[in-house]
Amino acid sequence: MTVFFKELLTKDVGSIFKVMRDVFDSMNEMMVLMEVEQNSFRYLAANKAATEKLGIGTDAIGKTFEESRSPALVAFIKPMYEKVVQETEPIVFEEEILLHDEALIFETSLTPIVSEKGECRYILSVSRDVTERINRETVLQRAKKQVEESEQRFNSLFYENEDAVFVLDSKGYFVEANDVVETIIGYTEEELKSRSFLMLLPHSHRKKVMSYFQETLKGSSRSYETQALHKRGDILDFRIKNVPIKVDGKIVGIYGIAKDITKQKRVEREMEDVREELQLIWNHTSDAIFTLDHKGLILHANPAFEMMFGWTLEELKGQHVSAIFENAESQYANIVMNGKNVLNQVVRKRRKDGTSIDVIGSYLPIHHRKIHAIATYTDITEETKIQQSLQRSEERYRKLVELLPEPIVVHRDETIVYVNPACTSFLGGKDQQELRGESIWRLIHSESTEKIKKRLSHLTSSTNKEERTENVDMKFKRLDGSVVSAEVSSVKVEFNGQPAIQSVLRDTTKQKLYEKQLEYLAYRDPLTELVNRRMFHDILNRLVEEENVERMFAVLYLDLDKFKEANDQYGHEVGDELLKLVARRVVTSIRESDVACRVGGDEFIVLLKEVGNKQETIAIAERILQSLNQLYVVKEKHLTITSSMGISLYPQDGKSTKTLIRHADLALYEAKTKRNDYKFYENDKS
Repeated sequence: MTVFFKELLTKDVGSIFKVMRDVFDSMNEMMVLMEVEQNSFRYLAANKAATEKLGIGTDAIGKTFEESRSPALVAFIKPMYEKVVQETEPIVFEEEILLHDEALIFETSLTPIVSEKGECRYILSVSRDVTERINRETVLQRAKKQVEESEQRFNSLFYENEDAVFVLDSKGYFVEANDVVETIIGYTEEELKSRSFLMLLPHSHRKKVMSYFQETLKGSSRSYETQALHKRGDILDFRIKNVPIKVDGKIVGIYGIAKDITKQKRVEREMEDVREELQLIWNHTSDAIFTLDHKGLILHANPAFEMMFGWTLEELKGQHVSAIFENAESQYANIVMNGKNVLNQVVRKRRKDGTSIDVIGSYLPIHHRKIHAIATYTDITEETKIQQSLQRSEERYRKLVELLPEPIVVHRDETIVYVNPACTSFLGGKDQQELRGESIWRLIHSESTEKIKKRLSHLTSSTNKEERTENVDMKFKRLDGSVVSAEVSSVKVEFNGQPAIQSVLRDTTKQKLYEKQLEYLAYRDPLTELVNRRMFHDILNRLVEEENVERMFAVLYLDLDKFKEANDQYGHEVGDELLKLVARRVVTSIRESDVACRVGGDEFIVLLKEVGNKQETIAIAERILQSLNQLYVVKEKHLTITSSMGISLYPQDGKSTKTLIRHADLALYEAKTKRNDYKFYENDKS
């Protein structure tokens, strides 16, 4: 083809047009012959297809790009032709053209026709419609991507699930299983394949689980609990979810998700055993046990209470505890309402018939739902029963303390002799035995060591058996090294017949964290997390109060130009995101020692803590403005916004916080007359 055109170039222009028209019109492709000029390209000929589809009629022949085509098309196509002229090599590209309200994609090749001197004198453009091919490729790519995404979602659910996931066919045989299955029950995927799920179930569970399986095959998902056998023979508890697998509308199997709840069930069984034991204690103990609400009304009482005080259970419910107090007001206010532990106290109580008895009473604040406190009484009227009663009371107390949510620790000679489960968890232990025998100082943070030593010294040296310490906040070291806080109250007790100290801890770790968060929010702008006006004034005040006139620092007052229009046009959500981006750019434009503050709205203040001269301030100000002038992309919207800035310098523009900010604000007012600029405060305009 190239040789043909080289020979054609030796003929006159009229012959070229005649020959090319006959050749072009026989082609289905859109063909255009362009003549290369110094700064443009001129249409020499176009075939019938180009005339019909591209609109290159006879009126365009002899004209340049600029004379016959739209500026947008010239801007796109002309660089392609120039590249062909420069490199004298063909190029191929795709372009989208709107024809008859339909977007079509054309593949165009530009072929240079080079003279014997090596000059590109003509360019032959051949375009063909590839819309259908491109659309077909796009559909295939989209379908491929959807298949890949679907496969990835399945793999995430199946192989990355923390629970056991498996697939059964319609006959109940394993088809597939993730690695968690092997971890939980010991069988590999290969060992399970082609085996029935029934082989993993105890005989007593097979009939029930098979019915659930058959329900799922009918189209209903099913959740249930059952047991399964580990490969080594252990019985495990599981919570199962069965989901039908449908292919072309037909159920071909099920997905199964199994969660190992063995530990949970073991705990539930143990808790049930404890509950039964406590119920036995409640019903059959010789000691009176009762619970109180926050008003001091008796909620429940055990049978021993009826025998001890002469009231029936029906009479006791709703009865105020003052009915059995000799000195009701002082004792109830001191013991229950103040939330203090009182253990094994010898007190006098009044019976229904008006007579009094001496009892050993223990009072424990619970604060659980309606229950405000729990109390136990042991009748010690007969002196011979005192020692036995004390032992039973201590055992009952320990059982009750085991269930209390507050951490409780008993220590003797600075060594832990008892912790309840709540305290074990609080200090990071796996079980109570892990903490018994440990020195208390290993678990006390160094910041609290001296404080606790003084409190323990005071407590142990006191001759008052009822001596207790006031609540105070302490820091503790968990076994994993992390630090927690608790409010601690300590009292002298007897433990296993020997003197000891019992401390009740109230976890205040989250409270301390919350207080720190509140303190942070008090000095920070909640939207941008910059310092707020209050904190900025505090920082600037401290700097001004140093009265170091040899030291120069600057206050920069910024305001975004036309921010309100952008906020109104795009909404507050976009406006808020824009303010966050502005804040980040301001921070990255200043030094680490400087302070950026959001005053409110679209106003910001920057403190340059130390500048050597005015020129250094200018450099930072220009850096800030340049950064803020860059394009913003907020929720797929491209925004450009400028800012204005007023600057005051210490000490020449003021020696107080109020004056420096006011003068910077005045300078900002001057800068906003021009916009996108900064101005220094000038004394003659004040």
